[in-house]
Amino acid sequence: AVFYGLGYINYLNENIEKSQSFFNQALELNAKNALALNNLGAIYSRQKSYNQAVEKVRAAIYINPKEPMFFINLELIYKKMGNPELIVADYNRYLKKGVPDLVRGYGMAVGRKMRQAGFKLYSKGKLDEAIGKFMEIETVYKNIKHQTGLVPIYFSLGLLHEEKGDIKNAKKFFKQVLAFNSLHIQAKKRLEQLQ
Repeated sequence: AVFYGLGYINYLNENIEKSQSFFNQALELNAKNALALNNLGAIYSRQKSYNQAVEKVRAAIYINPKEPMFFINLELIYKKMGNPELIVADYNRYLKKGVPDLVRGYGMAVGRKMRQAGFKLYSKGKLDEAIGKFMEIETVYKNIKHQTGLVPIYFSLGLLHEEKGDIKNAKKFFKQVLAFNSLHIQAKKRLEQLQ
């Protein structure tokens, strides 16, 4: 913990060499120090040693797949590499293997990525494509059993269909929101206005 702490302080102070040395010392004492591995991945990413960065962050994820920060960092590394779709490939690989904690972590990262893409499509006026993207998120969230994540997805789908003029589907999605959260005020209001 001390070596990791010293590494992190030096990392924040932009003293990368010292930081890297402390993280390595932390790993010599405990090879399963996921935080040290993740931060080494960040250092390698800054140095544009992307393969090493990916290796370290994936090792951190394997040790602690319940830490969302690791998945976010891996996705950032993939973006810097110029291949942000690798996070989706990772998700699909672990979905096939059936490793629940890894599937969930990668699925959450994929959901965030898709949600951003959906909002970009919406901002460009591409309603049908945005709807398609949110439907993809629904599939991912169902696969990882992220029930609470479905509520904002269904609400967004309701709004998108309403804006498109598809009242039948708008109602359907607002009702799905209320099936998960009967107290969702905005979904209730939208549904009342569409009746």
